[in-house]
Amino acid sequence: MICVLPFLLFSGFLWENKNYCIKKNYTSRAHYTHYDDRECKDEYQDEVYATAAEIVYENGFKNIFDVGCGSGYKLVKYFDGLDTLGCEIQPTFDFLLHAYPHKKWMLSDFSCPYPARERDLIICSDVIEHLIDPDLLLNWIDQIDFKYLVISTPDRDKLPLAGQSGPPINPAHIREWSFAEFEEYLSRYFHIVRHFHHERSGDGQIIIATKRS
Repeated sequence: MICVLPFLLFSGFLWENKNYCIKKNYTSRAHYTHYDDRECKDEYQDEVYATAAEIVYENGFKNIFDVGCGSGYKLVKYFDGLDTLGCEIQPTFDFLLHAYPHKKWMLSDFSCPYPARERDLIICSDVIEHLIDPDLLLNWIDQIDFKYLVISTPDRDKLPLAGQSGPPINPAHIREWSFAEFEEYLSRYFHIVRHFHHERSGDGQIIIATKRS
């Protein structure tokens, strides 16, 4: 708590004064609601991990960092033979330690510096829409020396119209970006290599990015 509390208070101030490139008349959700996905496997976001796997195996990458890895199922499914590190909050963190004791897991805290180590590829699959202050996440990722980032979030314009002005219909989502808004937001931090929709679901968007030179 010593490390986290000041940043939580500060992030509340930031949230009141930022729209994170979302249209001005959009209303974000004011309070965080945890989504427990410990029972999930590959029902959602499987295409995000398949995209990451293509990059990893085409480039001969050896180490993968999954920020907000959920149940860990998809990380193990695609990269079990590689050096992986999954990052999660409680109670999922303890679940991961018991479910996959042969893999490496890290307790998530975006307010504390990431342990210095180069990572070939970072996955951040449908995490950013759950955060009160997503700048904390992107600044934290930007501290890491990585080659590629694969990050995804729902496309608000592909979701039911009832959520277009916010808050999102999904109670665990703080805010949702349109395709153009998300590209503008991510481009403030990283170089966008490719931006596209999930072929399977159609309502998700994936960005492949690199660090700015």
